[in-house]
Amino acid sequence: MTKRILVVDDIGYILDLVQYMLQKEGFEVVTSSDATSALAQIESIAPDLILLDVMMPKMSGYEVIDQLRDLHLSIPIILLTVKQHTPEELQQLGVADYLRKPFHQQDLLSKIREHLSDRNGNTFHSTTQPPPT
Repeated sequence: MTKRILVVDDIGYILDLVQYMLQKEGFEVVTSSDATSALAQIESIAPDLILLDVMMPKMSGYEVIDQLRDLHLSIPIILLTVKQHTPEELQQLGVADYLRKPFHQQDLLSKIREHLSDRNGNTFHSTTQPPPT
């Protein structure tokens, strides 16, 4: 089954580049250039993973994370950011991982594959809430 990834970034060329890289690897890619439209799409497209820019106008990636937490959605999120994050910060945010910009294609693909499934092939749950039983 093809994995669907939502890429959210306000910089058009980053969206285009990431979409191209992921489609070339066989992923289904949905893009959004702002947080508001991304939130509107999430429930209808049911992404398997979200690549989320942190610094966006109007609504930051951190605010998107808060809203997803309020919806009790359990979707792995990889932050795309210029800031370095500690494991403690990632856990507190409830995200799977982060990738510093600029990033290499192989680093991006490696993190995506790592967080789409754990070592046993089970779905990875990114929120701090327990996975559904």
